[in-house]
Amino acid sequence: MPWLLLALITPVVVAWNDGSTYVFALSVTGIGIAMYMANMTLIYVYIKHRAPSALGDDTWADTAGKGIVPQWVSALGLIGTGLILSGLIVVVLLYGGYVVNRV
Repeated sequence: MPWLLLALITPVVVAWNDGSTYVFALSVTGIGIAMYMANMTLIYVYIKHRAPSALGDDTWADTAGKGIVPQWVSALGLIGTGLILSGLIVVVLLYGGYVVNRV
């Protein structure tokens, strides 16, 4: 959970203090989407490699907490989710005029 909060707060604080652009906000969102997609792919690969029968009968959710997927993969997804949300928050703050837009 700290990874999600860190990824959620950091870009918003940077945009608030130093000014921001839409390119920054959309870049943060794009990086977050890439990290989340990598997370989903790695989860699929680890489950397919370590518990292939779980994918065949839709019991993949039962693999949670069993150590099949490393914690760093979960952290990757949490960071990606936080960056997506914070990038969108910065876009809204820029649009509303709450953050200085530096061109």
